[in-house]
Amino acid sequence: MEQSDFPDVVPQLRPLMHCVCVVYSTSSYYNSPARIIVLLTETCNLLVDTARKYLDPNSLFQVEVEEALDKVLMTLKIFNKYKDAFREFKGKLPTYYKVRPSPDLQRERKKSKMLRA
Repeated sequence: MEQSDFPDVVPQLRPLMHCVCVVYSTSSYYNSPARIIVLLTETCNLLVDTARKYLDPNSLFQVEVEEALDKVLMTLKIFNKYKDAFREFKGKLPTYYKVRPSPDLQRERKKSKMLRA
């Protein structure tokens, strides 16, 4: 994301959120809200820094008004896409967890494995 042109970031947002969900649901370190918030904060900061470079204040007011407006609107569109991807994957988060069998079923499976061995 850091090496892409800012407008080219949009297709990378959904895969990024998918990766965050996978990390949250499988990692023993990042599976707490406090830890994943740090990761999301870093992602947001990267997005804001990239937008700041794209909107370069020194050149923003030296170009045509329409061109500057297009850049600002593109930036808002990208931030809204990020927010939409976040909300979409937040809703999908429960599907990232494997359904675990009941403790009784787990015990029965262990017993049957021991009997087979």
